[in-house]
Amino acid sequence: RKHRKSLSYYSRQFLEGLQWFCASTAVVTYTLYTIENNSKMFYTIPVAVFGFIRYIYVVKSGKGDPTEVLLKDRQVFLTGAAWALIVAVAIYG
Repeated sequence: RKHRKSLSYYSRQFLEGLQWFCASTAVVTYTLYTIENNSKMFYTIPVAVFGFIRYIYVVKSGKGDPTEVLLKDRQVFLTGAAWALIVAVAIYG
């Protein structure tokens, strides 16, 4: 509410529900994309799901700015690196 006046029109529960809805939609879409286009990419799905859950956990616990979490949280960063490694092996290996 301190950042945008428009946020005062939405309840906290609604915004949290919307956050989980969007994360779930992204996971389902990513899963369908990987299965449809490259069966080896299927192994990246658990890593991506963990990344989403860890990111939301860190943001909800108030441990940092959402944009800075991507680079400053060690687990989120390592999850991204693991995902990139698995993608490279799936595509080029």
